[in-house]
Amino acid sequence: MKSLLFIILFAIPCISVAHGSKVEIVSTATSVALADFFKKEPNTVVKSFNAVKSWVSGSQIKVKVYYNSNDKYNAHYIYYVCEVKHSDGKEEMACDKS
Repeated sequence: MKSLLFIILFAIPCISVAHGSKVEIVSTATSVALADFFKKEPNTVVKSFNAVKSWVSGSQIKVKVYYNSNDKYNAHYIYYVCEVKHSDGKEEMACDKS
């Protein structure tokens, strides 16, 4: 299931963003944040991935990636703040772990 989610999210272009609808921008930000999560987090955290939540907040897109912990009562999350960066005539979604 996690692999299917990963594949579906990366079927959506995640590098080039042409100021599309809010849905497209949130989808792209979610893809970029999840790529960062899968690449940079320890394998134990990645394997315990549980959910993702994304929303628009002003000019930023905020993404929370939830994962389970050893404590069954408390889920943990990693918070990303994403923005469209403009450089050299190109637009690129960039997410920073916060």
